[in-house]
Amino acid sequence: MSHFTDEQLECWLDSWAKWVRGGCSIAALGYQSTSIDQTFIQSNRSPHTAVSDHDLEQNIEKAVSLLAARDRTSADVGRMEYGCHKLSHNPHYDKRNQKKNAEIMGLHPKTYSRKLADFRLAVWQTLALLLADKLAA
Repeated sequence: MSHFTDEQLECWLDSWAKWVRGGCSIAALGYQSTSIDQTFIQSNRSPHTAVSDHDLEQNIEKAVSLLAARDRTSADVGRMEYGCHKLSHNPHYDKRNQKKNAEIMGLHPKTYSRKLADFRLAVWQTLALLLADKLAA
């Protein structure tokens, strides 16, 4: 079984937020998933091109998308908290403010905190399963 700390989860979520805010997620780009030609992307990789591995960020994005299908408010609160919501702060420069975020979303601060905990749990569960699968392989 894989274990990781809250600090690691925070670091990964911050990395995901910067990745999304930078326009790297499919949702941020506005593309349909079938419109990306993976063979072209693969052929563009050369020894002279730096290719970053964004598997972690992509897996977090998938987890958030699945959460949004079940509980849209929790997904929106998570995006707001980490700077991925269109009304939220810029994660590159600004600090998080739960009270302000709750006010912007029209939620009571306790509801916001509860939904944020649901968001973090959903992401944590997904990452724990993925890391366990990688270790088993």
